[in-house]
Amino acid sequence: MIGPSDLDTDTRFNNVMCGALWDGLLEGRTPELAQALHAAKQAVAKEFYDIEETGLGVKQNIPIFYHHVYGVLGDPSIPVWLSQPDELLVLNDDSESIDGNLQLSDTFINIQVQDSTGQPVQDVVGALLYNGKLIAKGLSTIDGNLDIDFTDISDITAGVEMELYLNRAQFFQKKISVTLSEVDSNIFEAHTYGYELPESPKYYDVNTIEYNWVELNPDKGGIGENIYLTDDEIVADVPIGFNFTYYGYTYTKVNICSNGWVSFEKSTIPYFWNFSIPFPMGPPAMLAVFMDDLDDNGKEPFIDINENKIYDSGIDEFITDCGTPENPSYPCHDYNQDGEPKEGEPFNVFKYYDEGNSRFIIQWDELSNAEDDENCGTSSGCVKETFQLMIYEDGEYDQGNIVFQYKEIHDIDDGRVGKNGNLSTIGIESPDQNLGIQYLFRGKFLDGTTLQEGGLDGTAIQFYANQYIEPDSGSFLETEFIEQPSSFKLIGAYPNPFNPSTTVQYALAEFSWINLSVYNIMGQKLNTLYNGTNIPGEHSVVWNASNFASGVYFISLETKGSTITQKVLLLK
Repeated sequence: MIGPSDLDTDTRFNNVMCGALWDGLLEGRTPELAQALHAAKQAVAKEFYDIEETGLGVKQNIPIFYHHVYGVLGDPSIPVWLSQPDELLVLNDDSESIDGNLQLSDTFINIQVQDSTGQPVQDVVGALLYNGKLIAKGLSTIDGNLDIDFTDISDITAGVEMELYLNRAQFFQKKISVTLSEVDSNIFEAHTYGYELPESPKYYDVNTIEYNWVELNPDKGGIGENIYLTDDEIVADVPIGFNFTYYGYTYTKVNICSNGWVSFEKSTIPYFWNFSIPFPMGPPAMLAVFMDDLDDNGKEPFIDINENKIYDSGIDEFITDCGTPENPSYPCHDYNQDGEPKEGEPFNVFKYYDEGNSRFIIQWDELSNAEDDENCGTSSGCVKETFQLMIYEDGEYDQGNIVFQYKEIHDIDDGRVGKNGNLSTIGIESPDQNLGIQYLFRGKFLDGTTLQEGGLDGTAIQFYANQYIEPDSGSFLETEFIEQPSSFKLIGAYPNPFNPSTTVQYALAEFSWINLSVYNIMGQKLNTLYNGTNIPGEHSVVWNASNFASGVYFISLETKGSTITQKVLLLK
């Protein structure tokens, strides 16, 4: 179990820990509890490296505070069971399979460890015990070779029996009885451990190019179409007019968010809190043009009588029938609770398909920043953010090129009004959220220098592929359906990750009894979503997880003795 020793923790920091912890576990990088927790603490340090908050009456440095208060209750080296463990296969130095018993003629062990497919397994821990006590141990090499020398153990003589235990995360433990039948004079020689760094190729580069603004706002003589985004909203599946290849995946549509980013994969959360790149939280396959909390200063709902998608004073009517018995005059979504409807600030985001130049352009135009939008319309005034994204069909190595342009941006979201703002993020991120280029995060460029006010105005930057990228078909998040003999399917849960509810879809080929349930990682049933018979066809059930903690859960569909399971991630 992982948990804090102090109740004075905060959701946004806990979410970062949770996201990084589960990302490391599910992708196999940190299979043990202590490893996963360490990665989570490092993520907090990366995202909030200089943030302090008042807690317990004193100022607390957030990364240091979280480093000390979170710990593992129990054995920190216990691996987390994430899937059906594999079996370890063991071969002697003559490449013969060892099935439970190993006869030795020397005071050392030379074996090779493989998985069920015959591939060598590195980092298998071998523990040799005699009379219940550990006498020697070893670690398998990159080629699966495991060497253990117990020559210096004086109690070990011919005829002695020992136990060898082999352990590695995501494998069943293997026990082998070891007998020293005789003692030869061979000399112990260990295999070279060897290590291969995991591949983390830098598939893209970024450079500064000539600034060439293409005005899209029709009120300024532009040629774009307003998509009428509102505060914290996504317009999904916007056609771009061509095939755009990004990190090997080819897309024809894009999801556009009001908060200065787009994603090629589906994202139902309009993230306004920005993260570093790469990071497992946030939208996948993201282009963060200027990822920040962009706002409309509390624009409140109205009836669009003339259907022009903007509020027109004297024509449109604010919705005012959502009052409570205590406050019957309060309008719906009275954000500042002053009983008065607010027109808010204009929120214009435009798109344009430039067929002649094989490019798609998006322009966020004079949007307010949530850090000071309460000053809009006052004598002190508020900043406005204007920037563009251009994606080009043609680029290097058969990948599309990406251009960000900045007419006027103000990186001010540093918490002067709110609590510990995170400034902004500029960069690109791969569909699997493991790779990317972080051009700017929390006011710092790639080289560590600080962005000055106006430092990007009139600037254009280009991201382009620098090497061949193996093409992939379909979507990175596309669900793989597994046909079962009983002809039933667990189509999947969407959205996933989710907060607080997700829709679980399944299909039946015939009239069947089914049980659809939710389990935690310990295998304990938490909730039964459906238990009974149902007719052929596709069906859906909503799971509301408001009363459950953030983490990984399993949706299980059972019928006629067969079961299909899907992992889902709840992020609060």
